[in-house]
Amino acid sequence: MLRIADTGIGIAADELTQIFERFHQVDSSSTRAYAGTGIGLALVKELTEWLGGTITVDSVLGQGSTFTLSLPLSPSGATQMPAKEPMGQPAPALLQPKPVEVAVAVDGLSEDLNRPLLLIVEDNEDLRTYMSDALSAQYQIITAENGRLGLKQALEKVPDLIVSDVMMAELDGYELVERLKADERTSHIPIVLLTAKSSYASRIQGFGAGADEYVEKPFSLVELILRIKNCLRTRMQWQRHLTAGLQKGPVEPLAHPQLDREEQFLARLRAIILNHLTDEAVDVDWLVEQAGMSRTQLHRKITALTGMSTSRFINKVRLEKAVDLLQTGELNVAQVAQRVGYSSQSYFTKMFQEQYGYSPIRLRV
Repeated sequence: MLRIADTGIGIAADELTQIFERFHQVDSSSTRAYAGTGIGLALVKELTEWLGGTITVDSVLGQGSTFTLSLPLSPSGATQMPAKEPMGQPAPALLQPKPVEVAVAVDGLSEDLNRPLLLIVEDNEDLRTYMSDALSAQYQIITAENGRLGLKQALEKVPDLIVSDVMMAELDGYELVERLKADERTSHIPIVLLTAKSSYASRIQGFGAGADEYVEKPFSLVELILRIKNCLRTRMQWQRHLTAGLQKGPVEPLAHPQLDREEQFLARLRAIILNHLTDEAVDVDWLVEQAGMSRTQLHRKITALTGMSTSRFINKVRLEKAVDLLQTGELNVAQVAQRVGYSSQSYFTKMFQEQYGYSPIRLRV
């Protein structure tokens, strides 16, 4: 019998039945700075049972813990390893020897630098590296080792999607989600929470904070990739919905509360542009100042919501107004061009043709 005791912070009673499970980690802010992978005690228990022994724990919060390990006295060759899972092999649901190849290309997204940008926020270096390597064939990847750095990266880079652990030092996943969803610069970004906490209350907390998906550890790489794909596909549906609403006003709603906020954001930008149509200063830099964002932040957000660059978005708003003016029949093409901010009628005609596929004169006939 071996008995190991400490005088540390102790373990809560409701955690005692789970600490020997693979990947389970006690969610304590005082311990997260020194967190491991959640496999140490599971390995001890497996080895102990392989040798025919038992391991138990007694703990009191604030006083410490005592682990008792009992092993039988038996001949060295009397026990055999169980066939259920050979020792020495990694748990298949966490780290697979080779990344699984899954054909999950997202429609409408081209290769290279046009691939979606993913931010992985994970405090375990091995898992962070594993996910980065596995996803880098399909996405651009940036990483952060804790929630605080993840928040900084998200604000600076404005990724297309974020995969984040929940239990992290300095800033946990729940608070990271809340801050990103409350910030207009990043509120549109889909977030996948990755955690060993699979209880109903934990899932409700994650979704309540604004998470789009919730993946349990140990996870299947195939499942993670498919959930990422589905999140990006949903954002492409948002693009079609929001782009249709720019000109026609409210369209058939999509069942997502966050969409209302993004519609309001685009409506605000559209109103700002329409109120200054004839101003020569209306360009990308001007709109960046009006929006209160950096050039990168505004470009990434508008592109994510509409599939357009900032300059193209400005032109689209102008041209949609031009359509309304042309259809009244009160102004000729040159006058309409001036009204919507184009000093050159030929350039206006060129942009109109590119946007709608026909000349503005057609609306005057």
